[in-house]
Amino acid sequence: MKKKILLIIAAGNASRMGYLPKAASIINGKSNLTNTCEKAYDIFDKILVFSNYKNHDLYTNILEPLKEKVEVVAIRSGMGCGDAVLKAFEDLESVSPAWKYEYTICWGDTHFPDSSLLKETANLKTNDTHLIIPVVKEENPYVWFDHDGPDIIRAMFSKRGEKRKVGYHDQSIFRVSYDIIRDLGTMKNVYWRQDRYQYDELIFLDVCHYLYNIGHPAKLFVTKNKTMSFNTETELNEINGLLLSRKIKGA
Repeated sequence: MKKKILLIIAAGNASRMGYLPKAASIINGKSNLTNTCEKAYDIFDKILVFSNYKNHDLYTNILEPLKEKVEVVAIRSGMGCGDAVLKAFEDLESVSPAWKYEYTICWGDTHFPDSSLLKETANLKTNDTHLIIPVVKEENPYVWFDHDGPDIIRAMFSKRGEKRKVGYHDQSIFRVSYDIIRDLGTMKNVYWRQDRYQYDELIFLDVCHYLYNIGHPAKLFVTKNKTMSFNTETELNEINGLLLSRKIKGA
């Protein structure tokens, strides 16, 4: 049986957050990274946190109590979340036979209320599918998917002017096969030659359209388990307020 690996991508600068990077932000009394690693600890054989060099020591110190299974690795990216995932896999490939493991990816600013979605995603079978995306139907999603049944045609983004009243929104966690490193690498080269992305930025969810075009579409997986995410201190405070109100009601 292949070992299960969780890759937490936390390589951004979180310039909108101010004093702390998003992964280190305090939610419900502890850093978001600590929350994710604690909930994932008994599900995965190894947890790798991919950081930029600036935050490597900070994350290492935060996760010191979990170092038996958690490791922080510094990568050079700064060219989008897709490039960070690609660099993470390239780093893995350089030190071990990375194709031997099963991979789940999440973002460093993904907040998991409990371990249900982590466990559910880790147990999804990729078979000949390179990417499976847990989704929840939401109103006015800022990211949603154009799809044909479970097959994803492309990811759509409200920041690009695309709108949808109701759509399937990803939960910032992904079950991937090792082939994703080849897909992202090829896609980046194609996009660069044809000048199809700006400022050398590679967005991870854009790989969905590439996979559809090569006949290996990413798949939707509808889940009942929702995550929380934030981009600003205001949104972080809203999450903490919501969690506090739930705690008080359950007291």
